[in-house]
Amino acid sequence: VVQLSEAERVATDHRTVQQSLEIIRRRVDEVGTREPTIQRQGDDRILIQVPGIGSAKELKDLIGTTAKLTFNQVLGRTSDAGADPGPRNKLVKHVTEDTYFIIVDESVVGGDELTDAQPSFDQNGQPAVSFRFNPSGARKFGDYTAGHIGEPFAIVLDDEVISAPTIQSHIAGGWAGVSTRLSGHAGQQLAGHDYRQIGRAKWSDRVYGP
Repeated sequence: VVQLSEAERVATDHRTVQQSLEIIRRRVDEVGTREPTIQRQGDDRILIQVPGIGSAKELKDLIGTTAKLTFNQVLGRTSDAGADPGPRNKLVKHVTEDTYFIIVDESVVGGDELTDAQPSFDQNGQPAVSFRFNPSGARKFGDYTAGHIGEPFAIVLDDEVISAPTIQSHIAGGWAGVSTRLSGHAGQQLAGHDYRQIGRAKWSDRVYGP
C-alpha cells in the first residue's frame, strides 16, 4: 500500500485549495460580478461573497459547473470569426488573442483522463504547465504525439484555446510539459483542471442582503 507522507498530504491539500480558488475566481469573473470577495479561510475553507447573486443555490450552480478541458488536433488558424471549419471540426477562439483555431471536434484526450496539473517552467525558464495522465490518457497522448511531431495541438478549456504548442517529440510515460505564454493567475487557471472538486465541496450558506 502506497501512502502519502504528512508533508506530501499537506502540499496536496494546499494545491487543491489554491486550484479551487482560481477556478472560483474564473467562474465568478465570467458573469461580470462587481467586487466579489473570494479568499481562503484556514486549511480547507474558502469564503465567497458575491454581490448581486440572488441566492446561495444560484452561486452553487455557477461555481459547481464542471469545466470541459480537452486536447484537440489543430487543422489551421484564421482571423476570420465566420470561417467554415468543415464537417466534424469546429472553430474556437484563443482566450487572449484575436485568433481562431480550426480543430477536430473529437478530442485526442479529455480532462477526465488527467490526474494532475501544476504550473511550472520549461527549460528556457518560460511559463509552462505539467500534466499527468491516467493510463488510458497516457496511451492516447503517447500514440498521438508519436504520429504528429512538428504539428500543433490545442488545449481547449470551456471552448476557448488556452494554448496551442507544437509537439516536439514522442511523449510517453504519462507526463507532459506544455510551454505557454501564460503566467501568474492565467497559468493557475490552466493548471486547475479538476473543476469537479468544486461541485463535491461542502457548503455553509449565509445569504446577506437588504
